[in-house]
Amino acid sequence: LIGGRGIDNLGGGPGQDTLDGGTESDLVVEAIAVVTTGKLKVTDTQLSDLGDPAELDQLVSIEQARLYGSNNDDVLDASGFTGPTWLFGFGGNDTLVGGSGADYLDAGTGDDGLSGLAGSDTLIGGDGNDTLLGGDGNDTIDAGPGTDTALGEAGDDAIDAGDNEADTVASSGNGTSVSAGDVLQKDDMDAVVETFSNPDTWTWVDGWP
Repeated sequence: LIGGRGIDNLGGGPGQDTLDGGTESDLVVEAIAVVTTGKLKVTDTQLSDLGDPAELDQLVSIEQARLYGSNNDDVLDASGFTGPTWLFGFGGNDTLVGGSGADYLDAGTGDDGLSGLAGSDTLIGGDGNDTLLGGDGNDTIDAGPGTDTALGEAGDDAIDAGDNEADTVASSGNGTSVSAGDVLQKDDMDAVVETFSNPDTWTWVDGWP
């Protein structure tokens, strides 16, 4: 399947396909419904079903990727893709892994695990008890309902943990420090305890945000 000029949306069917985007910034689109095992992995050169070697597409000149899960327990892995990705888990207990670009990860319902890796990513937890790891970059994390763990890790991150007081929220990988650009938001929060490295000013606004 060859895209040609312009911005193309390409998607293969069952079996082994070659998707060539041609010029411009082209997008590959794949859904779990097309494959059988619920495990999709995309790299710069391949789109594969991790549970079925017969489902292997070759990618040429593909700069963006969009993967869709199902209502089952799915794995959407874009860790080997360098462009921006959009990953949608829908129902089930899903694992969504972004790549080195600016990724959008939406878990849907279920107890999900999301990892943005590098890039300035957006992670949406949805309903369920989710674990959301921002990775490197300036990330935006919305944990949603449920008892969630949201870690911004490196970069200046914005984290909204929702309204469950049992949530665990941390801005850095070890949970001990927050950088000047980080924003932590927690509904119904009585106290925030953080350790700052070389702080200049610490201001608490009652009722924020």
